[in-house]
Amino acid sequence: MTMTPWKFVALMLAIVGAFFLIFWAFMTFTTGAQAQGCGPSNPNCVVPTPPIGQYDNRAINGLYIQTMRSGNTNVIGTVIGTLTNGHCVSIDSNMNLIDAGGACTTGSGGGTVNAATAGQLAYYASSGNAVSGAPSGTVVNSFLANMAATTVKGNATGSPAAPADLSMTTLLAQFGITGAGNLYGAQGSFWTDITDADGTANARIHAFRDRVMVDDAALESGSWNGGTGGLANSRSGTAINSVNWNWAPREGSLNVINSWGELAVVGMSVLSSANRSGDPHSATGAAPIGVSGFGLNDRTTNPANVWGGYYECLRKFTGTGNCFPLEIDTGNVGPVVDVVPYTGISPSSGASVGIWNQCGGSAGGAVSYTNCSAAMQIGTNGSNWRKGIVVGFNGLDTTNGNSGGGVFADLTQNAELRWWHITLGITTEMWGGQKGITINSPSGGGHVGVTGSAPTISACGTSPGAAVGTDYAGTVLEGTASTGCTVTFATSFNNTPGCVANFTDGTNAIAVAATSITLAAAAFVHANTNNGRLYWHCDGN
Repeated sequence: MTMTPWKFVALMLAIVGAFFLIFWAFMTFTTGAQAQGCGPSNPNCVVPTPPIGQYDNRAINGLYIQTMRSGNTNVIGTVIGTLTNGHCVSIDSNMNLIDAGGACTTGSGGGTVNAATAGQLAYYASSGNAVSGAPSGTVVNSFLANMAATTVKGNATGSPAAPADLSMTTLLAQFGITGAGNLYGAQGSFWTDITDADGTANARIHAFRDRVMVDDAALESGSWNGGTGGLANSRSGTAINSVNWNWAPREGSLNVINSWGELAVVGMSVLSSANRSGDPHSATGAAPIGVSGFGLNDRTTNPANVWGGYYECLRKFTGTGNCFPLEIDTGNVGPVVDVVPYTGISPSSGASVGIWNQCGGSAGGAVSYTNCSAAMQIGTNGSNWRKGIVVGFNGLDTTNGNSGGGVFADLTQNAELRWWHITLGITTEMWGGQKGITINSPSGGGHVGVTGSAPTISACGTSPGAAVGTDYAGTVLEGTASTGCTVTFATSFNNTPGCVANFTDGTNAIAVAATSITLAAAAFVHANTNNGRLYWHCDGN
């Protein structure tokens, strides 16, 4: 085919245009790749992905990505892992972008807020930048706002409100405790005229206006069960071994129950500590008392009994040990001091007395004491005492007195012992005076009876009768052809007794005499008589 000049020119122009087009495209891409970064003149640049760890934006051959710049720098970040919509983005040590695991916080520092339950406080479980809902009992007091001195958090408004710092006065008012005699005492002495030995007034008084339950008493329900419920106590059930002392714990202002067999209440007072200046009971006039009780009977309508102290002990089962409602032990490490009826006891006497039972008292004011009814009464409260008073072996000092067994009682002169009859009243009374013992029987004949074993008789004639009576006084019917009789005592005397005798033949009195009196027997003689009666009387010990 013949090519004309115009066709040749057109072909050459086409070849040159195609080459130029290819060169222009190549230069466009390579120039962008070799640029130092993307800028305002080239916002949609495309560069190959650089190798990990290279951040100088040099273009290399490889995978091409398309991106959009969001800021005003030439640095593009890379992502590690998967990003979650709504989560905060963090930067790791290699400058990679990573999902922070939660929504972003506001303010400086950043961090993570984890999901929690409505109403929970944000809480840092450990040092770091992540917070979660605070578990119960984890927020420490040191992170709370400071409170005013001697206050507690509470709400005293009577309706829902934000907590407030309540003073002790406001707090106690919620328990009905107001005015004097509060639950606590201010620093300083309750008795304003008394200071301690060091001159400071530092007593703190704790006053309670209602019942106080201590130890197992705190388990008491406080309900009244008509005397059948007993103690509502988790250690002992509805009663202690089926014993219902329901009234006692319910009525006591201070109730202490010890279920372990230990001391429930202990009181101790030390006289040497009574040295506070200004104390009305100072060392020269102190009244140290370990435990005290006072009862005031001042009701004239529907009179009732009042006790200053009450002690009760119940021995519940056969085979148990002893039961002592009250034990009184008195110790003496000094010289023995005798207490006698006509000598009083003063603080300097040095006496040691088990029971100091006095009529009167310490009450002041408009009180004028009169005589008391009795120092002691032994009675019944559902059962009877087997004995009134028992003096144990070696319970008394046997060197005291003249009997060798100790002194049971010291009485003032003419102090009486009386015996009563349920309808006759006083039947016999006895007292001792300067000249001996007097026995009076206002409603009787003044009889004195002595009981005991009868003595034995011998040398009393033929076929005598048996002796009737005691060593003290008795009689025997002698046998026939009797000229006397020997009475052998059932128990020998300690000292030779004095004996007298009478004898009668049934009609006439016949003279009789004691020919021999020893510790063991008395021998009497008289004229020969058949079946006469001998009477004797021997005094001694």
